[in-house]
Amino acid sequence: MFSKELQILDQNTAKYMIDELREQLDATKNELKSAQLELDTLNTILVNQEKALADKEQILANQDKAIAEKKKIIAQLQSELEVYKNQKQ
Repeated sequence: MFSKELQILDQNTAKYMIDELREQLDATKNELKSAQLELDTLNTILVNQEKALADKEQILANQDKAIAEKKKIIAQLQSELEVYKNQKQ
């Protein structure tokens, strides 16, 4: 009889330990899901920021090109002005 009670106690202890481990596993799985969602969100933010950066770099490249073209026009106009000044003299 004592042995039977110990056996039941051992079974209950084992079940309790298994239940505790399952709860820990579930909690760990939930933490992992939460971390994965956060990672996905951060990844999306990063992709959006990279796209915005690429867009801004393209805008800067276009502005640099426009500046170079305007400098070329200014140089041509200055050259024409010098020719005009020299003709007047």
